[in-house]
Amino acid sequence: MIQEGWLAPPVTLFDAQAREALAAYLADYAIDAHPERVKQYQSRLEYELSTLNNNIKRKIVKMHALAEFLADHGYYTTMLGTASGALTLRIFDLTPVDPIEYDLSFEIWYELPNRARLILEIPPSAIAAAELWLAQHGVANKNAWITPLDALENIPSSTLFMPENTDWLFSIPNQVTPFQSDLLLHRDDSEGVFLLEKHAGLNMLVDAIAPRSYQELADAIMLYRPHYLSHGHAQRYISRHRHSNQPLHPFLTPIASSANILLYPEQILAMLRQLPAKAHDAHKPLELLRLLIKSKTAGLAAELVEQRLLDEQIDPASAGYIKNLLRENAPATLSRAHALACAMLIMQTLAHR
Repeated sequence: MIQEGWLAPPVTLFDAQAREALAAYLADYAIDAHPERVKQYQSRLEYELSTLNNNIKRKIVKMHALAEFLADHGYYTTMLGTASGALTLRIFDLTPVDPIEYDLSFEIWYELPNRARLILEIPPSAIAAAELWLAQHGVANKNAWITPLDALENIPSSTLFMPENTDWLFSIPNQVTPFQSDLLLHRDDSEGVFLLEKHAGLNMLVDAIAPRSYQELADAIMLYRPHYLSHGHAQRYISRHRHSNQPLHPFLTPIASSANILLYPEQILAMLRQLPAKAHDAHKPLELLRLLIKSKTAGLAAELVEQRLLDEQIDPASAGYIKNLLRENAPATLSRAHALACAMLIMQTLAHR
Protein backbone atom coordinates (compact mmCIF):
# COMPACT_ATOMS: atom_id res chain seq x y z
CA MET A 1 0.00 0.00 0.00
CA ILE A 2 1.05 3.59 -0.54
CA GLN A 3 2.42 5.21 2.58
CA GLU A 4 0.93 8.48 3.83
CA GLY A 5 3.03 11.46 2.87
CA TRP A 6 4.55 10.00 -0.28
CA LEU A 7 3.36 12.91 -2.46
CA ALA A 8 6.29 14.92 -3.77
CA PRO A 9 6.81 18.46 -2.36
CA PRO A 10 6.35 20.26 -5.73
CA VAL A 11 2.62 19.45 -5.65
CA THR A 12 1.52 22.32 -3.45
CA LEU A 13 -1.85 23.31 -4.93
CA PHE A 14 -4.97 21.44 -3.79
CA ASP A 15 -2.91 19.02 -1.74
CA ALA A 16 -5.88 17.41 0.00
CA GLN A 17 -7.74 16.96 -3.27
CA ALA A 18 -4.64 15.65 -5.01
CA ARG A 19 -4.01 13.07 -2.30
CA GLU A 20 -7.62 11.90 -2.42
CA ALA A 21 -7.60 11.62 -6.19
CA LEU A 22 -4.30 9.80 -6.22
CA ALA A 23 -5.44 7.39 -3.53
CA ALA A 24 -8.55 6.51 -5.54
CA TYR A 25 -6.53 6.24 -8.75
CA LEU A 26 -3.90 3.98 -7.25
CA ALA A 27 -6.44 1.79 -5.48
CA ASP A 28 -7.24 0.08 -8.79
CA TYR A 29 -3.62 -0.44 -9.75
CA ALA A 30 -1.35 -0.40 -6.73
CA ILE A 31 -2.91 -3.07 -4.53
CA ASP A 32 -1.07 -6.35 -5.01
CA ALA A 33 0.79 -4.82 -7.95
CA HIS A 34 4.48 -5.17 -8.55
CA PRO A 35 6.44 -2.48 -6.61
CA GLU A 36 8.18 -1.29 -9.77
CA ARG A 37 4.87 -0.74 -11.50
CA VAL A 38 3.56 1.19 -8.51
CA LYS A 39 6.60 3.46 -8.73
CA GLN A 40 5.88 4.10 -12.40
CA TYR A 41 2.33 5.16 -11.65
CA GLN A 42 3.52 7.40 -8.86
CA SER A 43 6.03 9.16 -11.11
CA ARG A 44 3.48 9.62 -13.86
CA LEU A 45 0.84 11.08 -11.55
CA GLU A 46 3.30 13.34 -9.79
CA TYR A 47 4.28 14.78 -13.16
CA GLU A 48 0.63 15.28 -14.20
CA LEU A 49 -0.28 16.98 -10.94
CA SER A 50 2.81 19.17 -11.03
CA THR A 51 1.88 20.30 -14.56
CA LEU A 52 -1.67 20.99 -13.47
CA ASN A 53 -0.37 22.91 -10.48
CA ASN A 54 1.78 25.20 -12.63
CA ASN A 55 -1.02 25.78 -15.16
CA ILE A 56 -3.46 26.82 -12.45
CA LYS A 57 -0.93 29.16 -10.89
CA ARG A 58 -0.46 30.87 -14.23
CA LYS A 59 -4.22 31.28 -14.52
CA ILE A 60 -4.27 32.81 -11.05
CA VAL A 61 -1.72 35.42 -12.12
CA LYS A 62 -3.85 36.31 -15.14
CA MET A 63 -6.96 36.55 -13.00
CA HIS A 64 -5.22 38.92 -10.63
CA ALA A 65 -4.17 41.10 -13.55
CA LEU A 66 -7.78 41.41 -14.69
CA ALA A 67 -8.92 42.00 -11.11
CA GLU A 68 -6.41 44.82 -10.66
CA PHE A 69 -7.55 46.49 -13.87
CA LEU A 70 -11.20 46.31 -12.86
CA ALA A 71 -10.38 47.58 -9.37
CA ASP A 72 -8.85 50.68 -10.95
CA HIS A 73 -12.17 51.24 -12.71
CA GLY A 74 -14.28 51.10 -9.56
CA TYR A 75 -15.15 47.42 -9.28
CA TYR A 76 -14.78 45.34 -6.14
CA THR A 77 -13.27 41.90 -6.69
CA THR A 78 -12.81 38.76 -4.62
CA MET A 79 -11.00 35.54 -5.43
CA LEU A 80 -11.37 32.20 -3.69
CA GLY A 81 -10.69 28.50 -4.03
CA THR A 82 -13.11 25.69 -3.24
CA ALA A 83 -12.70 22.10 -2.14
CA SER A 84 -13.79 20.93 -5.59
CA GLY A 85 -10.71 22.54 -7.12
CA ALA A 86 -12.54 25.51 -8.63
CA LEU A 87 -11.09 29.01 -8.62
CA THR A 88 -13.53 31.88 -8.75
CA LEU A 89 -12.96 35.56 -9.46
CA ARG A 90 -16.06 37.54 -8.58
CA ILE A 91 -16.41 41.08 -9.83
CA PHE A 92 -19.22 43.42 -8.85
CA ASP A 93 -20.02 47.11 -8.78
CA LEU A 94 -20.50 48.88 -5.45
CA THR A 95 -21.70 52.17 -6.91
CA PRO A 96 -25.34 53.13 -6.29
CA VAL A 97 -27.53 51.36 -8.85
CA ASP A 98 -31.12 50.24 -8.93
CA PRO A 99 -31.07 46.96 -6.96
CA ILE A 100 -33.78 45.50 -9.17
CA GLU A 101 -31.48 45.76 -12.19
CA TYR A 102 -28.37 44.53 -10.39
CA ASP A 103 -27.42 41.21 -11.93
CA LEU A 104 -24.57 38.74 -11.45
CA SER A 105 -25.77 36.14 -13.89
CA PHE A 106 -23.07 36.65 -16.53
CA GLU A 107 -20.65 33.77 -16.22
CA ILE A 108 -17.73 32.46 -18.22
CA TRP A 109 -15.68 29.40 -17.45
CA TYR A 110 -12.63 27.61 -18.66
CA GLU A 111 -12.08 23.87 -18.30
CA LEU A 112 -8.72 22.78 -16.91
CA PRO A 113 -7.34 19.22 -16.72
CA ASN A 114 -8.49 16.91 -13.95
CA ARG A 115 -11.87 18.65 -13.73
CA ALA A 116 -10.38 21.77 -12.12
CA ARG A 117 -12.24 24.86 -13.27
CA LEU A 118 -11.44 28.52 -13.61
CA ILE A 119 -14.57 30.62 -13.32
CA LEU A 120 -15.16 34.33 -13.82
CA GLU A 121 -18.51 35.82 -12.88
CA ILE A 122 -18.90 39.36 -14.20
CA PRO A 123 -21.97 41.61 -13.80
CA PRO A 124 -23.16 43.31 -16.98
CA SER A 125 -21.92 46.67 -15.73
CA ALA A 126 -18.35 45.34 -15.69
CA ILE A 127 -18.35 43.64 -19.08
CA ALA A 128 -17.25 46.78 -20.92
CA ALA A 129 -14.23 47.22 -18.67
CA ALA A 130 -13.34 43.55 -19.03
CA GLU A 131 -13.61 43.78 -22.81
CA LEU A 132 -11.36 46.82 -22.83
CA TRP A 133 -8.73 44.99 -20.81
CA LEU A 134 -8.93 41.94 -23.07
CA ALA A 135 -8.73 44.13 -26.18
CA GLN A 136 -5.60 45.79 -24.83
CA HIS A 137 -4.04 42.33 -24.71
CA GLY A 138 -4.88 41.48 -28.29
CA VAL A 139 -8.26 39.81 -27.77
CA ALA A 140 -11.15 41.52 -29.54
CA ASN A 141 -13.84 38.82 -29.76
CA LYS A 142 -16.12 39.45 -26.78
CA ASN A 143 -18.04 36.24 -27.42
CA ALA A 144 -14.99 33.97 -27.33
CA TRP A 145 -14.57 34.09 -23.56
CA ILE A 146 -12.54 30.90 -23.41
CA THR A 147 -10.01 32.19 -25.92
CA PRO A 148 -8.81 35.19 -23.88
CA LEU A 149 -7.70 33.01 -20.99
CA ASP A 150 -5.60 30.94 -23.36
CA ALA A 151 -4.22 34.05 -25.05
CA LEU A 152 -3.11 35.51 -21.73
CA GLU A 153 -0.54 32.74 -21.40
CA ASN A 154 1.71 34.78 -23.72
CA ILE A 155 1.83 37.80 -21.41
CA PRO A 156 5.10 38.00 -19.47
CA SER A 157 4.47 37.21 -15.82
CA SER A 158 6.78 40.06 -14.80
CA THR A 159 4.19 42.57 -16.03
CA LEU A 160 1.37 41.11 -13.94
CA PHE A 161 0.32 41.64 -10.35
CA MET A 162 0.59 38.78 -7.88
CA PRO A 163 -0.05 39.26 -4.14
CA GLU A 164 2.72 38.29 -1.77
CA ASN A 165 0.60 35.96 0.34
CA THR A 166 -1.68 33.62 -1.61
CA ASP A 167 -1.77 30.76 0.90
CA TRP A 168 -5.45 31.39 1.58
CA LEU A 169 -6.24 30.70 -2.07
CA PHE A 170 -4.88 27.19 -1.86
CA SER A 171 -6.18 26.14 1.55
CA ILE A 172 -8.66 23.30 1.24
CA PRO A 173 -10.50 22.29 4.43
CA ASN A 174 -10.01 18.73 5.55
CA GLN A 175 -13.06 16.52 5.77
CA VAL A 176 -14.38 15.89 9.28
CA THR A 177 -16.88 13.31 10.43
CA PRO A 178 -20.25 14.31 11.92
CA PHE A 179 -18.93 13.14 15.28
CA GLN A 180 -15.89 15.39 15.02
CA SER A 181 -18.08 18.28 13.88
CA ASP A 182 -20.30 17.81 16.92
CA LEU A 183 -17.29 17.98 19.21
CA LEU A 184 -16.05 21.16 17.54
CA LEU A 185 -19.40 22.91 17.72
CA HIS A 186 -20.14 21.96 21.31
CA ARG A 187 -16.70 22.56 22.76
CA ASP A 188 -17.20 25.78 24.72
CA ASP A 189 -13.82 27.34 24.08
CA SER A 190 -12.12 29.39 21.42
CA GLU A 191 -9.99 26.44 20.27
CA GLY A 192 -13.11 24.61 19.16
CA VAL A 193 -14.25 27.60 17.14
CA PHE A 194 -10.85 27.98 15.53
CA LEU A 195 -10.73 24.30 14.60
CA LEU A 196 -14.18 24.58 13.09
CA GLU A 197 -12.92 27.39 10.88
CA LYS A 198 -9.78 25.51 9.98
CA HIS A 199 -11.27 22.13 9.16
CA ALA A 200 -14.75 22.66 7.81
CA GLY A 201 -15.63 26.26 7.02
CA LEU A 202 -18.94 28.03 7.07
CA ASN A 203 -20.83 25.19 5.38
CA MET A 204 -20.24 22.91 8.38
CA LEU A 205 -21.19 25.66 10.79
CA VAL A 206 -24.42 26.62 9.05
CA ASP A 207 -25.45 22.99 8.64
CA ALA A 208 -24.83 22.19 12.29
CA ILE A 209 -26.44 25.19 14.00
CA ALA A 210 -29.14 25.84 11.36
CA PRO A 211 -29.69 29.58 11.95
CA ARG A 212 -33.38 30.41 12.12
CA SER A 213 -33.10 34.12 11.31
CA TYR A 214 -30.78 36.67 9.79
CA GLN A 215 -29.87 37.73 13.31
CA GLU A 216 -28.67 34.23 14.11
CA LEU A 217 -26.77 34.11 10.85
CA ALA A 218 -25.08 37.37 11.84
CA ASP A 219 -24.18 35.75 15.17
CA ALA A 220 -22.68 32.82 13.31
CA ILE A 221 -20.48 35.16 11.29
CA MET A 222 -19.06 36.51 14.55
CA LEU A 223 -17.53 33.12 15.25
CA TYR A 224 -15.06 33.78 12.47
CA ARG A 225 -12.95 36.22 14.45
CA PRO A 226 -10.33 34.12 16.32
CA HIS A 227 -8.58 37.33 17.42
CA TYR A 228 -11.54 38.63 19.40
CA LEU A 229 -13.00 35.59 21.13
CA SER A 230 -12.03 36.70 24.63
CA HIS A 231 -15.31 38.56 25.15
CA GLY A 232 -17.17 35.23 25.25
CA HIS A 233 -19.65 35.95 22.46
CA ALA A 234 -18.72 32.84 20.48
CA GLN A 235 -18.80 30.61 23.55
CA ARG A 236 -22.24 31.84 24.55
CA TYR A 237 -23.58 31.41 21.05
CA ILE A 238 -22.34 27.84 20.78
CA SER A 239 -23.83 26.93 24.15
CA ARG A 240 -27.23 28.23 23.00
CA HIS A 241 -27.28 26.06 19.88
CA ARG A 242 -26.79 22.51 21.05
CA HIS A 243 -29.32 20.88 18.80
CA SER A 244 -29.27 18.35 16.00
CA ASN A 245 -28.82 19.21 12.35
CA GLN A 246 -31.81 20.72 10.60
CA PRO A 247 -32.53 21.30 6.89
CA LEU A 248 -30.90 24.46 5.58
CA HIS A 249 -32.99 27.43 4.63
CA PRO A 250 -32.94 27.72 0.81
CA PHE A 251 -31.46 31.22 1.03
CA LEU A 252 -28.43 29.77 2.84
CA THR A 253 -27.69 27.08 0.27
CA PRO A 254 -25.22 29.20 -1.79
CA ILE A 255 -23.34 30.03 1.40
CA ALA A 256 -23.28 26.46 2.69
CA SER A 257 -21.90 25.19 -0.63
CA SER A 258 -18.90 27.53 -0.38
CA ALA A 259 -15.69 26.38 1.25
CA ASN A 260 -13.47 28.26 3.65
CA ILE A 261 -15.07 31.69 3.18
CA LEU A 262 -17.32 33.99 5.17
CA LEU A 263 -19.94 35.80 3.13
CA TYR A 264 -19.38 37.78 -0.02
CA PRO A 265 -21.38 40.89 -0.95
CA GLU A 266 -23.02 39.34 -3.98
CA GLN A 267 -24.39 36.55 -1.79
CA ILE A 268 -25.87 39.10 0.59
CA LEU A 269 -27.33 41.04 -2.32
CA ALA A 270 -28.99 37.87 -3.57
CA MET A 271 -30.40 37.15 -0.11
CA LEU A 272 -31.59 40.74 0.18
CA ARG A 273 -33.84 40.33 -2.85
CA GLN A 274 -35.79 37.70 -0.94
CA LEU A 275 -36.61 39.94 2.01
CA PRO A 276 -40.24 41.06 2.12
CA ALA A 277 -39.37 44.75 1.99
CA LYS A 278 -41.69 47.34 0.58
CA ALA A 279 -40.78 48.34 -2.95
CA HIS A 280 -40.05 51.98 -2.11
CA ASP A 281 -37.77 50.89 0.77
CA ALA A 282 -35.80 48.26 -1.14
CA HIS A 283 -32.94 50.60 -2.02
CA LYS A 284 -32.23 51.66 1.58
CA PRO A 285 -30.66 48.43 2.85
CA LEU A 286 -28.62 48.13 -0.35
CA GLU A 287 -27.20 51.61 0.09
CA LEU A 288 -26.35 50.90 3.72
CA LEU A 289 -24.68 47.64 2.76
CA ARG A 290 -22.43 49.41 0.25
CA LEU A 291 -21.54 52.11 2.76
CA LEU A 292 -20.67 49.56 5.44
CA ILE A 293 -18.53 47.51 3.08
CA LYS A 294 -16.57 50.62 2.18
CA SER A 295 -16.13 51.62 5.86
CA LYS A 296 -12.55 51.22 7.01
CA THR A 297 -13.03 51.68 10.74
CA ALA A 298 -15.55 50.66 13.34
CA GLY A 299 -16.06 54.31 14.25
CA LEU A 300 -17.11 55.28 10.74
CA ALA A 301 -19.42 52.28 10.46
CA ALA A 302 -20.94 53.09 13.86
CA GLU A 303 -21.71 56.63 12.68
CA LEU A 304 -23.43 55.29 9.58
CA VAL A 305 -25.43 52.80 11.60
CA GLU A 306 -26.35 55.39 14.24
CA GLN A 307 -27.64 57.81 11.62
CA ARG A 308 -29.61 55.11 9.85
CA LEU A 309 -31.19 53.99 13.11
CA LEU A 310 -32.34 57.57 13.70
CA ASP A 311 -33.52 58.14 10.15
CA GLU A 312 -35.57 54.96 10.07
CA GLN A 313 -36.83 55.20 13.66
CA ILE A 314 -35.69 51.68 14.50
CA ASP A 315 -37.18 50.33 17.71
CA PRO A 316 -34.87 50.67 20.77
CA ALA A 317 -34.39 46.91 21.25
CA SER A 318 -33.21 46.34 17.68
CA ALA A 319 -31.10 49.49 17.71
CA GLY A 320 -29.43 48.42 20.95
CA TYR A 321 -28.61 44.98 19.58
CA ILE A 322 -27.06 46.40 16.44
CA LYS A 323 -24.95 48.95 18.35
CA ASN A 324 -23.79 46.30 20.82
CA LEU A 325 -22.81 44.10 17.91
CA LEU A 326 -20.56 46.84 16.59
CA ARG A 327 -19.14 47.73 19.99
CA GLU A 328 -18.38 44.17 21.13
CA ASN A 329 -17.08 42.69 17.91
CA ALA A 330 -15.29 45.53 16.16
CA PRO A 331 -13.07 47.11 18.83
CA ALA A 332 -10.50 48.52 16.40
CA THR A 333 -11.30 47.91 12.76
CA LEU A 334 -14.42 46.63 11.07
CA SER A 335 -13.99 43.49 9.02
CA ARG A 336 -16.17 42.89 5.98
CA ALA A 337 -17.88 40.05 7.81
CA HIS A 338 -18.92 42.38 10.62
CA ALA A 339 -20.10 45.02 8.18
CA LEU A 340 -22.25 42.46 6.41
CA ALA A 341 -23.60 41.10 9.68
CA CYS A 342 -24.61 44.56 10.85
CA ALA A 343 -26.11 45.32 7.46
CA MET A 344 -28.14 42.12 7.53
CA LEU A 345 -29.55 42.98 10.94
CA ILE A 346 -30.57 46.43 9.76
CA MET A 347 -31.98 45.06 6.52
CA GLN A 348 -34.08 42.58 8.45
CA THR A 349 -35.37 45.30 10.78
CA LEU A 350 -36.21 47.62 7.90
CA ALA A 351 -38.00 44.84 6.07
CA HIS A 352 -40.21 43.84 8.98
CA ARG A 353 -40.86 47.13 10.80
